[in-house]
Amino acid sequence: MLHGGSGNEIRLITYTDYISNTEILLDRFMIDSAGNFSLHTQLTETISVVLDLDYYSTTFYLEPGKNYLLEFDTIFTADQYRPFYEKEPLVFRIISEESEELNRLIFDFSDRYYNFLLENFQSLYNRRDKSLIDTFKSEIEQQFSGIQNNYFKSFIEYKIATIELSVTGTIKPKLFRKYIQGKPILYSHPAYMEFFNQFFDHYLTAGNK
Repeated sequence: MLHGGSGNEIRLITYTDYISNTEILLDRFMIDSAGNFSLHTQLTETISVVLDLDYYSTTFYLEPGKNYLLEFDTIFTADQYRPFYEKEPLVFRIISEESEELNRLIFDFSDRYYNFLLENFQSLYNRRDKSLIDTFKSEIEQQFSGIQNNYFKSFIEYKIATIELSVTGTIKPKLFRKYIQGKPILYSHPAYMEFFNQFFDHYLTAGNK
C-alpha cells in the first residue's frame, strides 16, 4: 500500500546488463484510490529491480517463485517538479515472517557496510590501512555465518572486494586471482558488476600489461 500515490503510475524496472545499464520495463500499474497496486514478472534467477514513480524510486531484490507484500511511507506528489537527477527515496518495508529474507539481509549488511566506510574513510583511503578491511570482513562473516543464500554471500564478497580494490588498487593481479580468475561471471549481480566495472575501468587505455 502506497498512501499519497493514488492516480500515479508505478513501474517495475530492471537492466539488460550492468555495463550499458539499459532499462527494461517489466510491468506497470496505475495506483488506485486506496494506494494499492500489483506488479508481476516471471523470473528464472534473483534480480535487482527498481520501483519507479515520477518523483520517487527505490531498489530491492526479487527471488524466483516468491511474492512480496510491501508497505510504504506516505509520499507527497502535489506541487512536485520532475527531478532532473536523483529522485526521492521511496521508503518501504517488506511484510514477511521470513527472518532470512534477502532484502532484509542486504539492508542489514548495507547499513554496516556504509557505517564502516564513514567511520574509517581517512584510515582506508589516506593511510591505506588494509587491516581494517580484514577486521570488517571477519566481523561480517561471523554476523552472517549461518546464511546459505548464495546471492547474498556474493553480495558481501564483492562489496568488500570493491573496498579492497579502492584501497589497494596497485595489487590488481592478486585481486584478479582472488575474485575473478576461475570464477563464474555474474552478469546480473550488481555487486559483482560494480567490482568488475571498477576493476576494468580504462583497462584498454591505461597501459596494463
